[in-house]
Amino acid sequence: MKIRTDYVSNSSSSSFIITFNDGGKCIDKKFMEILKRCNTISVRGNCKDKAQYEAFKGRIVAEFGKKCLDVGWDEDDEPGICIYASAKDIKPDNKKQVELIKDILALKNPYFDCGCGDDWGDDLANAIQTATILEFKYKDIEIEGDDHLDYNSIRGTDLDRDN
Repeated sequence: MKIRTDYVSNSSSSSFIITFNDGGKCIDKKFMEILKRCNTISVRGNCKDKAQYEAFKGRIVAEFGKKCLDVGWDEDDEPGICIYASAKDIKPDNKKQVELIKDILALKNPYFDCGCGDDWGDDLANAIQTATILEFKYKDIEIEGDDHLDYNSIRGTDLDRDN
């Protein structure tokens, strides 16, 4: 049996994953405005080489700021690049932010995660509302609950505007 003697957190959060069926082409100013409802976003993918990784690093720092560069993935053969941004770092009118996100989503193994806070109360309600708004407005995305968010997609229901 293992016994932990260091700090153990039981914190839970409401987060969801967005999968883009169009590779992120649907991301626009309105999409970015909706993302500001989230506490954080994480956008990542694997670069083909170190040179591409370094180029993305520069772009992330220029468009989101140094604190939004997650440098924990640079050890692999296909180095991972990641934007980890808070709502205040998202600028819906900044077209270069939109293009950077789209370019990262075009990489190998793209991943887009939205964090909305605790897994109860107003944070949980906000996560479900935000996910539903995104799924309703953007038909080329799919939402999946992550962490402790049990999200039921509107695809194929009366709320799905393509149904």
